[in-house]
Amino acid sequence: MHRFGWLFGLVALMLLALGCSGDSSSNREAEIWMAINNLRLELENKLGQPVPSVNVFVQTPVETFFASAANTQEEAITVDTYFRIASITKNLTATAILLMQQNGWLDIAHTITTLMPGGEAPYVPDNPDYDIPFKNEITIEQLLQHTAGVYDVDNSPVPGCDGYSYVGWMLERQPDQQFTAAEMVSQNAIHQLSYFAPGTGYHYSDTGYTILGEIISRIYTFQAKTAKTYSDFLLEHVVGPVTPIPLAITFPYLSTDQTMPSPSVCGTVIDTEGNVIYCRDNLSPHVAQGNGLATMRQLSNFVRTLMQGQNVLSPDSVYLMQNETSSFEPKYGLGCKKFQYLGYGHGGDTRGYSSVMAYNPETDVSIVALLPLWDIRSLDNFLACQKTYFNAAFETLKILGYPAETWN
Repeated sequence: MHRFGWLFGLVALMLLALGCSGDSSSNREAEIWMAINNLRLELENKLGQPVPSVNVFVQTPVETFFASAANTQEEAITVDTYFRIASITKNLTATAILLMQQNGWLDIAHTITTLMPGGEAPYVPDNPDYDIPFKNEITIEQLLQHTAGVYDVDNSPVPGCDGYSYVGWMLERQPDQQFTAAEMVSQNAIHQLSYFAPGTGYHYSDTGYTILGEIISRIYTFQAKTAKTYSDFLLEHVVGPVTPIPLAITFPYLSTDQTMPSPSVCGTVIDTEGNVIYCRDNLSPHVAQGNGLATMRQLSNFVRTLMQGQNVLSPDSVYLMQNETSSFEPKYGLGCKKFQYLGYGHGGDTRGYSSVMAYNPETDVSIVALLPLWDIRSLDNFLACQKTYFNAAFETLKILGYPAETWN
C-alpha cells in the first residue's frame, strides 16, 4: 500500500472494530472504503501505475455515504470537490430541452428546420454551416436519442484532419481556440458527413448535442429578447439560485475559462510517453455535450430530485426522459441512460476523468462514482479503468444491502 494508505486502512479497521457499540453508518462507510480501495489496488496492480483515487457518493432514503480511497492523503477528494463531468452534461442539456417544451417554447417532435413557436426563425440557423445531410428530416427528439445520424466531429475522423476528429486535430494545433457550434457543425456540411438517415439507427454523437446547445441558445435569445447562451439558460433556469434545487454547477464555454472552481481534482492520463496531468482544459468545443463542472454531492442532489419529479421537470417530462427510447438502443432515452442496478442517469468520460451519476426509483437510491484516471496505453487498460469505477458503485450498493453485480 502506498504512502498514507496504511493510515486509511487503520482508521477503517478501528471503525469496524467498534462493532455494535459504534455508529453503524461509520462502520458501513469504512466497509465501503475498504471495498473500493481493494478495487483501486487491483487496478494499480494491473496498470503498474499509481491510481490517484476511487470515489463513491451514495444517498439512500435515510442516509448518505461517501468514500474516497486514495493513493495518498493529498489525492483523496471530498464530496464537494469539483471535477469535469463530461457527458453527464448531456442529461442537463436534455433537462433544459424538456423544460423548454414544458414552457411551450419548443416541441421535441419538430424538425430542426421548423420555425420556433411564436417566431419567424427556425431552430437552427438557415445558413450553409448547417446544411448537413438530412437536415430537413432531423427532429429534436432524434438528437436527444442519438438516432439522428449526425456525424460526430468530436470523436470520429474527419477528412483533412490526418485521420483525427476535427476537434482533436484543431486542439493539437491551437489548444486555446474558441470553438463555435457553427464551426463544428459546418464540417458535416462541407464534407456531407452522416452515419445514417434520421430514425434508422443509433450512433452516439457529441455533435448532435452541440446542435441542441445551439437550439437552446437561439430559443432563449428569442424568448428573452436579448443575446443568451446555452450556459445562461442552464444557470438561470435549471441549476441556478432561483431554481427549485439551486446547485453551483457551472458550464464554461469560453476557451479562456479553463480553471475549475476550488477545491478541484485534476485528471490523469497514462499514455506510452508517461503520465499527463490535466488541471486546465478548453471546454469551448464541448458545450452542451461535455462542458459541465460539478461535485459528487451536487450531481447526486440533481439526479435524485430530477428523477423524482421534484426539480424543474414535471413527472410527465421525467417519464418522457426515461422512457422515450428507440428500438435501436432501448436503454437510452432523452439524454438519459438506464443502467442495470444503478437506475437512470448518465456517464461521463473526458481526458483524465470517468464518472457516472444515477438514481434508481425502485430503491430510492442515488449514486455517483468517479475515477480521475485514464490509461490509454491499450484498450484493455482503458476498459479496466471503466470497470473499476462501475464496480466501486456496485460494491457500495452490495454493502448497503441493495442488488448489484460485478463486472469481470
